[in-house]
Amino acid sequence: MATLTPIITGTPGYPPSYNVGMAETFSWIPVENDANRPLFARAGYITNLSDLTITLSAAGVTIGAIELKDGNSSRVADVEAIGGGYNALRVLTQDLESTSDSVAIGDLSGNIVGVNTTLSALNVFVSNPGQSNSKSWNIIPVIAPSGSFAALSSIPCNLVTIYNSTSATISIKRTGNNFAMPLKIDNSIDIYVTSNANEISVASTTIDLTASAMVVTF
Repeated sequence: MATLTPIITGTPGYPPSYNVGMAETFSWIPVENDANRPLFARAGYITNLSDLTITLSAAGVTIGAIELKDGNSSRVADVEAIGGGYNALRVLTQDLESTSDSVAIGDLSGNIVGVNTTLSALNVFVSNPGQSNSKSWNIIPVIAPSGSFAALSSIPCNLVTIYNSTSATISIKRTGNNFAMPLKIDNSIDIYVTSNANEISVASTTIDLTASAMVVTF
């Protein structure tokens, strides 16, 4: 098969005199080849691109870097691996309609949320470890000494709710930790512990104070 290479230059080696036939003269392009004869190509000017159709027919076509880009936002489409050595464009479905689209809400374990067909609403089940699922609970004093931290009473539990009923702010922290946070007057905080209330320590920056806490096991 012959090798063809178009030679396109702005000024050939021996340009003709500039005249009204210049466009006609320069519309022929010399082509380097190994066919041992001069070959020329005619430069065409397409004016009806909308009517142009290109058809490819081959066992395999290799195409260079091509992007699918939105004309308004310039966002580029993503390609995802779908397994088996194949890739595909990622498609995001939008404007879902319950009458025509299958939509489900569920957790990572595959449990699907139930729907109340009469009310057309999701079924909600109240689950509060401090109430309906609790095995036992008790109220204990919370003694916050001035200038130092003291652990709460040693009581097995899973949840500690501290209520600051004192006249000043108290500090609360995990026993053995350096970081503490303030609990202002008439405020409460829920703290989950591993197994015992003494995992929490309290202190006061003014005088010795006594607050209260509810310890819950569930």
